[in-house]
Amino acid sequence: MSSGRYLGALAAAAVVLVLTVPAFAEEPDGSVSLGLSFGVTTAQMDDVNHLISLGNASIGSGSMSGREGLKDLTGGFEFAAELRARLSPWLVVGAGAQSVLFKRRIAYNYIYEANVSAVPVEVTAYWYMPWGAQLHENLDFFAGAGFTSLSSVEVTYHAERDRPGEEAFDRTEELIFKGSGAGVHVRGGFEFLLTPRVTFLGEVGYRYAKATDLKWKGGKEKHITDAQDQDLEHFTLGYLESFGGPKTLDADFSGLDGKVTFRFYLF
Repeated sequence: MSSGRYLGALAAAAVVLVLTVPAFAEEPDGSVSLGLSFGVTTAQMDDVNHLISLGNASIGSGSMSGREGLKDLTGGFEFAAELRARLSPWLVVGAGAQSVLFKRRIAYNYIYEANVSAVPVEVTAYWYMPWGAQLHENLDFFAGAGFTSLSSVEVTYHAERDRPGEEAFDRTEELIFKGSGAGVHVRGGFEFLLTPRVTFLGEVGYRYAKATDLKWKGGKEKHITDAQDQDLEHFTLGYLESFGGPKTLDADFSGLDGKVTFRFYLF
């Protein structure tokens, strides 16, 4: 299912909740809460997609001629946990961490994978707006802005040859880049009271954040330098190296995201 279809399903679930949950005519019981979220996200990833295109050139050469390569990394999934504290009826501050993953994979006699992962840590100020109650007594709208720290950023391009019964020809190779980055984000959404201590949130936002100059951490470097091995003539990493594959790259996480959250008011 595409990212757009996931967003549509999330929006439909939000509408069902708003129409079926009875009104409580009160605020959540507590000022500190923990939210658990699932969502979809987009990103630009120009450098990473260029790396994929080099690998696709290898897939389209030699014995792999005519095979379809990996598609660009444009969308992924995120899981998040966030603590929020209400400082006033209209001001809430939050701090949380996410796990973001972008992944592409194809498998023939070869297996090719491109993965990008990161742990964005965010600090956000939210402004709650009073006019949500005009639509439903359980409903609040909010907007927020804050800072993003990208930690544990890792880009992995993995290539594996697996020939059953021909183990002598098996190869496993990886290009691995690691680093960190920073940025900012904005988002808006609604919070809907399900019970006095549980709410449901729907959010959309935009993150402007990039991890720059990720360093090549190698991986299976012995295969990269083994350029004279005939078994590696059309193998991905030897191909990337011979055509000047990158030693550093950027991972651009800038893009839209959408997520749903169940928030539990603790005290």
